[in-house]
Amino acid sequence: MQVLVKNTYHCDLIECPDHIIDNLVQYQSEFDKWAMLHDCMVNLDTFIEWVNSNYLNDSIIKIKIISIGITPSEEQKKLPFIYY
Repeated sequence: MQVLVKNTYHCDLIECPDHIIDNLVQYQSEFDKWAMLHDCMVNLDTFIEWVNSNYLNDSIIKIKIISIGITPSEEQKKLPFIYY
């Protein structure tokens, strides 16, 4: 399922396995705490890498970025979203 990632000036679009969509905000909070403890850069790329490694390690389907820096269409605005 596609997820809209809202940024300050633009949006990105990612593809996620359906079964983790409802947990993305929780994963983001966990990642932010982990990144602070490990002095890791906090951005969409490192967040995706962290989720793929920690929650989708055994899954064939991983989170991936579809589009960067988009202005979302009316249909895309209806997608689940997170802020980054």
